[in-house]
Amino acid sequence: MPSRLWPWRALWNTGGFAWFGGLTFGIAALLLQGQFSKIGALRMLDLAAPAAAVGYGVGRIGCLLSGDGCYGVPTTLPWGMSFPNGLEPTREHVHPTPLYEFLISLVIAWWLWKRGGKKYGTGEIVGQYLVLSGLARFLVEFLRRNPHVLWGLSNAQLASLGSVALGVALILFAKRKSGEVAEG
Repeated sequence: MPSRLWPWRALWNTGGFAWFGGLTFGIAALLLQGQFSKIGALRMLDLAAPAAAVGYGVGRIGCLLSGDGCYGVPTTLPWGMSFPNGLEPTREHVHPTPLYEFLISLVIAWWLWKRGGKKYGTGEIVGQYLVLSGLARFLVEFLRRNPHVLWGLSNAQLASLGSVALGVALILFAKRKSGEVAEG
């Protein structure tokens, strides 16, 4: 395979499509539920955002316990862990990046939960979730062992940038819409 094409092919690698399928159908189910319950699709995503953050964090604990290889690069920090019996075994002490993501996911969930009772435009909470979780994943990838596929970034970092961009767009859309409602 020509070396100039491999980064683009890695972006469409079939690994992780079960996760993407679950995400796609989960979002579709929430959008439909929001429409059927007459609160609106985007409002339903706002309501589900804190739970999504917790769910993601709990999922990362599953990755840690299985030793599936999503841990980080070697470290000398006292909380470094080894996974000699993991799916991708290592005897080196590595960053327990799933633990980092679990903890930051709980902080994100708390932040979003505290925003739930405030006046925000519809879509703003889920926009904040996309920005915060995207930034968290982008940063933790610097400690993870994933290959860099484009511009020195991993596939997950590129997806994280998309999450942040979509989140910012949703926040701006929600602010604009809520401003129009207040004026009108």
